[in-house]
Amino acid sequence: MKEKLFSWLNRSLDPNTAIGVATYADTVNAVCLKKQSDQWMVHSSHSVNVSE
Repeated sequence: MKEKLFSWLNRSLDPNTAIGVATYADTVNAVCLKKQSDQWMVHSSHSVNVSE
């Protein structure tokens, strides 16, 4: 699971990029936001199901 998530997060970031991560009991979600014209827009997102 962590390989999928960290490979997605491993990108060169600039000041106009923000990454958010949310963890739940069975899912980890990540979102990449890019600033365009003074507004934050969702650039991409990724979700990974977690199982024992």
